[in-house]
Amino acid sequence: MNLRIVKSEAEFMQLQEAWDALDPAPMQSFAWNFAWWQSFSRYNALRIYCYEDQGTVVGIAPFYFDRRLGQRALKFLGSGITCSDYAQLIVADEHRQDFLSEIAEDVRQSRFIRMVELDGVLADPSQNPDLKIVDQLGTPFWRYDRDVDSSWILELPDSWDQFLKQSASNLRRKVRKAARRIDGGEVQIRSTRDDLPVESAFATLVRLHLERTDAKGLQSAFCDPEYVRFLHAAAADLIPQGKAEILTAEYQGKPIAVHFNLQGPRGPQLYQSGASRDAMELEPGYLLFTHVIRRTIGEGIAEFDFLRGDEPYKKFWGARPVPLATVRCVSKSLFTTAGHKLALGARRLKNDLRSFQWRGLGVAR
Repeated sequence: MNLRIVKSEAEFMQLQEAWDALDPAPMQSFAWNFAWWQSFSRYNALRIYCYEDQGTVVGIAPFYFDRRLGQRALKFLGSGITCSDYAQLIVADEHRQDFLSEIAEDVRQSRFIRMVELDGVLADPSQNPDLKIVDQLGTPFWRYDRDVDSSWILELPDSWDQFLKQSASNLRRKVRKAARRIDGGEVQIRSTRDDLPVESAFATLVRLHLERTDAKGLQSAFCDPEYVRFLHAAAADLIPQGKAEILTAEYQGKPIAVHFNLQGPRGPQLYQSGASRDAMELEPGYLLFTHVIRRTIGEGIAEFDFLRGDEPYKKFWGARPVPLATVRCVSKSLFTTAGHKLALGARRLKNDLRSFQWRGLGVAR
């Protein structure tokens, strides 16, 4: 077995076939990570670990080296504003432990890496064997865990009738109303699976997300041009592969709601959405959720994943929280430890200041 470290974009591009052969989930796919790198690579350096067996790539650890503000941190590609949930090594279980050991040894021997940050990972060690890297880094590193918003998973029954029966009465009433609007032709659902062009669908996603967040007094992730560039590139690659889909709900020929879903390993994952502020009386969110959940049950799929964010509507739909965390391993060197504690203090101050702001101010993915 051999550990190879990819540091150039040209080498990164050459990994596509081997990466896709490992069949990762959309947020761990080559398309997602390469789009992220092309949009957010400024001030950063690639450090992708490849685990090879006689020249064949059997594992990939999609990391980069964050040099901003002197961090010197090893982080997952896809970190930050993109909220790439369930970040992990892309490797079969039979090779995972040895791969982790090799990466940990490289980090310990490095003169440059002073922090390892695992952002948006499953917090439960029994569900996330990658957390073992923390133990393997050993005593030269402190460990800091920070909870982030949970992801929310809705477990689906075998039939639509059963779903309605087990739903709360308020939800059942809204879902039935949405289904009548769809089935009666008052609202039309369109999808990039069918005849909806990707470019116009993406433009609708950006417009309606901005419209909805503005109505709520939130700042949209789409205000960041790098984020727009990233998601556009990822969508353009993933949708033709069947790993992503944009759906719209149209009323009188105009889109009033939009969802951007990823096709996860256990079912659809809602990554982004938007709605028209002028169509709230039609409850546009319920229209698309009703369509997708009903379709998903009909396809025999057992889960719908709302992904990260503790918005109340997810619990209303009957989803359960799945804890996520950001795990940091920080070098015990005096300079690095002091710098990290200053950063933690700044974050606490920022959070305290937020508590004085009026309701509704925030940032939406």
